Amino acid sequence: MRPMRVLVVDDYRDSADMLAAVLMIRDAHLRVDAAYDGSSGLAQALTGKFEVIILDLMLPGLSGAEVAQAIRVRLANNAPVLIALSGSLAEVAQHKGGTLFDPTLTQPVNVKRLMGIL
Repeated sequence: MRPMRVLVVDDYRDSADMLAAVLMIRDAHLRVDAAYDGSSGLAQALTGKFEVIILDLMLPGLSGAEVAQAIRVRLANNAPVLIALSGSLAEVAQHKGGTLFDPTLTQPVNVKRLMGIL
């Protein structure tokens, strides 16, 4: 069985690395990479073959929404599942139910819910 590839993009390195580690511990069939800003996250998203990308909405430089928009435009029908993640309820509410992200989640993330989405 081929592992599912996931990319976590969060400017807080500890948060990104911790989430990546937790996901891989919870499911050995996940291969999780991390990026720490919008630009490198976008570059990885476009060169990697990820099935899921988890994007912090409040990234410096390119925001999570800008990264998601670029992914949707460039990868079109081949775009991975895009999950918005933010500690700001207002940011999450702004994108909830829209077409840019598939689900939107608040931080700290409910790992059980996230695993259900994956």
